[in-house]
Amino acid sequence: MINVGWMVPNTPQWIGGLNYFVNLSVAIQELPDPQTTPVIIGVASSLPPPLNNYKDASWIFPRRFSPGWFRNRIENFIFKNNSPLGQQLARQGIDLLLALGIRTGIESPVPTLEWIADFQHRHLPEFFTQEELDLRNEGHDMAARDAHGILVSSETARDDLYRFNPEAFGKAHVLRFVANILDANAVPTKKEIERRYKLGETYFHLPNQLWAHKNHKVVVEALRILKDRGKEPLVISTGHTEDYRNPGFFKQLGNRIEAAGVTDRIRFLGVVPFADLSALMRYAVAMINPSLFEGWSTTVEEAKSIGKKIILSDIPVHREQTPERGIYFPPDDAGMLADLMTAVIDGFDPTVEARSQKKAAAALPLRRLEFAETYEGIVKKMIKGH
Repeated sequence: MINVGWMVPNTPQWIGGLNYFVNLSVAIQELPDPQTTPVIIGVASSLPPPLNNYKDASWIFPRRFSPGWFRNRIENFIFKNNSPLGQQLARQGIDLLLALGIRTGIESPVPTLEWIADFQHRHLPEFFTQEELDLRNEGHDMAARDAHGILVSSETARDDLYRFNPEAFGKAHVLRFVANILDANAVPTKKEIERRYKLGETYFHLPNQLWAHKNHKVVVEALRILKDRGKEPLVISTGHTEDYRNPGFFKQLGNRIEAAGVTDRIRFLGVVPFADLSALMRYAVAMINPSLFEGWSTTVEEAKSIGKKIILSDIPVHREQTPERGIYFPPDDAGMLADLMTAVIDGFDPTVEARSQKKAAAALPLRRLEFAETYEGIVKKMIKGH
């Protein structure tokens, strides 16, 4: 059995990072004959199921810019093995480290598979401070130089890696994740969800946290256009409502909504329980993802996992994800989004909806199996090549 140390991000500011590992762990647990097992670097009990069921390994790494941090950097530069971290992991039986922003050093006894979620800062630098841009670029440069392999979630991200860090050529491994979603029988009924969230009408579901690049503003503008046309569909938004890079964003969006006169047409529910999230997706007329940039969209994968129609921005990674019921619009074209929302409502067919969800449920186990097998193939390749 290969022990893979997982350094799992666990912060409300980036739920997508945590969900990545949750989805991967669910897929691995369905393998009939697993060849790898995760070991949580840190405290497993602090994580949600099923991550909290794994063994954990202690991890001691000095704070950034502390004396120990500088010593580690100097040792890594000279010996290229990050001796304290690599030796710590080796003593605890770790064969490979899967981490974000941390690496053991090119000559470490424990190789690193470093996960780079996306290259958003390269495409949308206006959403970052100069300090953040420099930190991300420095981290990616170090990964390209010192990591043994780099994990990305799409061919689009792999192409970005080789474009911005050509020295990493040949190191990339593409692992397209599959989103876990609760079975229809495991979620609250439509009647219960309508009562709990005071829903009494058809609605669209936008399950993206409130970050500027998620492009909620185009949905607000589409609702304004629809109101002018005498149509007033409801949009339900779920997800964390704070953008750490832009603390005033939610208030600014609220002002935009008020100015558009659609205050009662878009509702923000914040972070909701997973069972409720799954139900809200299932009972929506369709999902929406208007994002300007994604590494590999969880929202799109969730729509694929339940067979849901989704209106999504026409960006390269969304095209790569190819949801069967996806319909695209230019992310700055609110008029086209308004047209598509109208077409979805007018063309909604409960029979087609039920058939699509049943088909997706039947396909999901195989999709998860392929996800897990691809992951294990990457891990074995990393170990063999070290």
